[in-house]
Amino acid sequence: MSVKVGSVGMKSLYLGSQEIVKAYVGQELVLLEKKPSRLPGGYTELEFLEFNGSQYIQTNIVANKNTRILCRASPAEREVSNKSYVLFRSSVAVFSTYYTFSVQFSIRYLGSSKADAFYGVMGTSPSGAITKIADIYAPNPYDIEFDTANKTIAVSGISYTFPNNDVAETLRPFVIGCSSINQSGTLASPFSGKLYSFKLIQDGRMLLELIPSQNANGVAGFFDLVNNDFLTAPSGTNFIPGPAV
Repeated sequence: MSVKVGSVGMKSLYLGSQEIVKAYVGQELVLLEKKPSRLPGGYTELEFLEFNGSQYIQTNIVANKNTRILCRASPAEREVSNKSYVLFRSSVAVFSTYYTFSVQFSIRYLGSSKADAFYGVMGTSPSGAITKIADIYAPNPYDIEFDTANKTIAVSGISYTFPNNDVAETLRPFVIGCSSINQSGTLASPFSGKLYSFKLIQDGRMLLELIPSQNANGVAGFFDLVNNDFLTAPSGTNFIPGPAV
C-alpha cells in the first residue's frame, strides 16, 4: 500500500517540524524509518563530491598485478581541446619507460565538433599508449571498472582488454583527482567532475571504500569505511559537496 496526495506518492510525513518515521494504516506499515547510516555519528552521506581541478586524494596504495577499482564518476563539461583530465593514476618511471595505471576523461575536437572520450592506460608507455575505450557525454555519470589481473578497463559495460602483457608492479601510490603532483603542489591533468563512489580491491581484500560525505563542521570529504578515516582535499581546495542522500 502507498500513501498519496492526489497522484503524487508521499515519501515523508511531518507533525509540525518533527518528521514521522513510521506510520500505519490499520495493520499495514506505510512509512518506514530511514535506513541506518553507514557513517559514524556527525557525518552526512552525500550523493557525490565535485572536483573543480584543484582537489585530490593521495592514497598509500600502490598498484600491483591484482588490483581492481570500481567507481562511478562524471566529467565536467569543458571547452578545452586536446586535454586530458585524469581521475586516478599510479605510475613509476624505469629508465625511459613509464609503467602506468590510469583512467582519464579527455576532450578533443573532430573537425569543428567537440567530442568527449573515455581513455585508459595500463602497462607500458609509450608502447602501451593511451587507448580510447568509449565516447562519453558530459556530465553523465559512468560506471568504471579497472582490473590489472585481467588487463581490462570497462566503462558502463563497454570493456577493453589491453594487448600489452607486461602489467608491471609500480612504486608510486594511487592519486585520485589528477595524474601527479609536483613539489610545488601543482596538479598534472587535474580532474574536473563528480565522483560518486570509489572502491579499491587488491589481492582479494578491500583496501578503500570511499563514501562522499560531510562532517559536523560542514567540511566535505570521503569517508573511508575500510580504515574508518575521513579524507579531505588539501587546505584551501575543499571539495564541493553534492546533495545529502
